Amino acid sequence: MTDRRSFLRGTSSLMAHAAFPQVLAAFLAGCAPTAGTSQLKTLFLSQADMQRVTALVDLILPATDSPSASEARTHEFIDAAMSACATSKQQATFRAGLAALADEGFDKADTKQRIALLKQRAAKDVALPYDASFFKI
Repeated sequence: MTDRRSFLRGTSSLMAHAAFPQVLAAFLAGCAPTAGTSQLKTLFLSQADMQRVTALVDLILPATDSPSASEARTHEFIDAAMSACATSKQQATFRAGLAALADEGFDKADTKQRIALLKQRAAKDVALPYDASFFKI
């Protein structure tokens, strides 16, 4: 019997391949660690932003009896998708959203504080159009 996460991982891979072949190719080819370091090569995000996105995806889908979002390399997929599929406006909005979270203390906050920050930002984002909303992108 397939569990929900396995089904979603498989379905996401198929949908991503159909909709974003260049993203999937970049994702599968590697966001491998840079030679001599443990840092991932990124296509769009800075290392600080990649760490922030990793924390975000793990807040949404933490490890339970199945892997966390970062263990499924969701943060790497986001990096590849933002590089290959987002417009320059969407990229700017995404970067600004990550910068705003950093300015608000997200990086040093504990889990409860991070969730509170995200809820506050999401409430402000609801009325914004897609390209201007960090949470809709």
